[in-house]
Parts: sequence; C-alpha cells; structure tokens
Amino acid sequence: MSGAEADVRRDFAAVGRAAAQGDAACATLIEGSARYVAQAMLSVVNLLDLDRVYLAGPGFAEAGPIYLQVIRDVVTRFARTRDIHGVEVVLSDPARDAAAVGAAALALQQSLTPHMVVGRD
Repeated sequence: MSGAEADVRRDFAAVGRAAAQGDAACATLIEGSARYVAQAMLSVVNLLDLDRVYLAGPGFAEAGPIYLQVIRDVVTRFARTRDIHGVEVVLSDPARDAAAVGAAALALQQSLTPHMVVGRD
C-alpha cells in the first residue's frame, strides 16, 4: 500500500481483502469504517422510512459481508420504525449497475407518481 491519493481504491481493496481473509488489524479498520457507514445509513433509513437498502459499489466488493453484518445490526436495533416494519439490508449483485438502476428508478418515480400541486386555483 502506497498511501498515495491515486491509490486509495487499490489500497482500500487490499485492506478489505485482508480483512475478509481474517487479518485482525484490517478487520478492525473495516469494522470501524462499517460503524460510521451504519450510522449514516440509520439516519437515511429513519429520514426516508425505507424498508430496503442495497449496498453497492467498489467499496463493498472485498469486505461487503463485514459491512453488511455491521449495518444490518445497527439498522435492526435502532431504526425508528423497527416495531412497524423491518428494514432489509442486502449486498447488491456486483453484476448489476446500481447507479443506472437507481437513476432509472428515480426517473420512473418522477414520471409515474402523482404530485400534489400547492397554491394553484
């Protein structure tokens, strides 16, 4: 690992791979990172009342199962709606292009969801 800004993705993948293979120091780093992501995800889940969250992207390629476990635990324990409905946290299929699917979903939602117009007579 070089620590150079240009090598961040490669270095992160190396740490994630080592964590997934049982390196205790790397696992501690990834679990700490996962706790930060989990807190951010909990905020989003509570704000938007989500029932499903997909974890996608290169950051989850090597250490996705570690992130998944930590995020599921935090969301399951602390989501404000946990008594009303659960929140499913899943790793996205790496073959899918999550960004394109998300963009398409937003476009369809905008087109197909009725919107209330305020202030028109």
